[in-house]
Amino acid sequence: EFPIGAKKAQSRSDAQPLVWMLHGGPGTGKSFVIDKIRKELFEKEMGWTHGIDFQVAALQATNASALDGNTIHSAFGIGVHKTKEPNAGGDGSAESKKKTKKEMAAQRMSQWKWLIVDEVSMVSANFLAELDSQLRSC
Repeated sequence: EFPIGAKKAQSRSDAQPLVWMLHGGPGTGKSFVIDKIRKELFEKEMGWTHGIDFQVAALQATNASALDGNTIHSAFGIGVHKTKEPNAGGDGSAESKKKTKKEMAAQRMSQWKWLIVDEVSMVSANFLAELDSQLRSC
């Protein structure tokens, strides 16, 4: 029972996600702010762990490394586009490993409270659509 006028708190699955964007020209300190949010707020104050409670990612490895994060591909458990090689064994083990990697990534992602993408303007709409499709198939 709730007192009159009190609202039932929304469960995490019912709540709309917060979308927040930090933007500015080159050298204005965007990455500095992301680093401070990560270290001072998430890790120090809230006790969260990167990769479990939140994720910092970037399209390019150099940007991800500068923030002690992961590439988007790594964070979401997807491979980069490579030429497909035929499965020599034909036993389906490559497909099984791929599914396991996706399942592990999906489990990790379900725990994230925040996802921070640095240099999001470098991420194409086609890539985001492909990512969305792959995540929905998990």
